[in-house]
Amino acid sequence: MNTIYNLTGKKSIEKEVKKMKKLFATVLAMALMFTGPMSAFAAFTGGPEKTIPAEADLSGMGSLLQFDGDFVYHDKDTSNVVAEGLVWEYANEDWKVAGQYVEVKYKANRPGWGIRVYNKNKADARWTDPNADEPDKPAGLISQSNPSLTIPLAWKAFDVAPTYLATVNKDTDFEENYTDPLEMSVGSPGTHAFYKELYQAHTVVGLEDMYYGKWCYMKDAGDEKWEDTNNDGIINDGDTIVSDFVQGDGYITFVNYLGLSTCTYSVAEKIIRSPAASPAYLTFAAGIKAATLSDTYDTVIYVQLYTE
Repeated sequence: MNTIYNLTGKKSIEKEVKKMKKLFATVLAMALMFTGPMSAFAAFTGGPEKTIPAEADLSGMGSLLQFDGDFVYHDKDTSNVVAEGLVWEYANEDWKVAGQYVEVKYKANRPGWGIRVYNKNKADARWTDPNADEPDKPAGLISQSNPSLTIPLAWKAFDVAPTYLATVNKDTDFEENYTDPLEMSVGSPGTHAFYKELYQAHTVVGLEDMYYGKWCYMKDAGDEKWEDTNNDGIINDGDTIVSDFVQGDGYITFVNYLGLSTCTYSVAEKIIRSPAASPAYLTFAAGIKAATLSDTYDTVIYVQLYTE
C-alpha cells in the first residue's frame, strides 16, 4: 500500500518546532542574562589559600647614578648628529628654539634621584650685577660686551626624539613635537615669580594638551627674589632679598624617579610628570626679543645628576 505524506502538514509541524526552539533559546538566554550579574551579589565564601613566593635579585646591579656616555647633539630639522653646542641665529621673533636638541642618556636607580638643568652665570662670574638694590636674575644668555645684559632661556623635555614644527595648533601632539614657544599672560607657574608662561601654541585654556605644551624658564643658581618679611602683601622697605634657587627643586628637574617634567604644576604645587626612561631629550629656546644690544650672547648650561 502506498503511503502518502502531507508535506504541507509536515512543514507546519517543523515551523512550530522551530518556533518552540527559538522561544526556549530566548528564555534560556534571558535567564542566563539575569542569573549572571545576580551571582556577583551572592555571598562570597573563600576556600583554601596558598602563596607563591616571588623575588628579583638585582643586587648585582649596584647603585647607579651616572650619565651613559657623552651627550649627543641633533639638528632640529634633520635629527642628524651634529657638533657639540647650541646655536641661535638672529630672528625677528619673541622666542626662538636652538638649532639643535640634546640627547641625554643616564643610568640611575638610587632613591630620590633626579637630573636638573640650570645656569651658574653668577657663580662663574659671567654676569655682572646691574643693580645691587634689586634681586639678582643672572639666568640666560649673557652679552659678551656688556655682561649685565641677559637673554632669557627656556627648556622642554621629551622621552622620544622630538620633531620641530614651524607651526602648531591645539590638536598638535605636544608629547612628540615642538616649535618656537609663545608667551601667555595666564599666571605664574606654581610659586615662582613669573607673570607669564611659555606654551607651544595659543590653545583653549583648560585643554589637557597644555600639560605637554609648556616650557620651563631656565634658572640660575644665583637667582634671588624679594621676601615679604613683614607679611603685609607688598614689597617695601621692610622686606629682604633671599635666594630663589632650591637645590632639588622640581621646576629645574627635567627627569627624576617619578618621570619626565611637563613644566606644569598640579594643585598640590608639584610638577606633573609622565613615565620616562633613558634617554631623555632636551630642547632649548631663547627670548630673542629681550636683546637690547647688537652683540654675541653666550652661557654654559649645567646638567647634573643628584639624589635627595
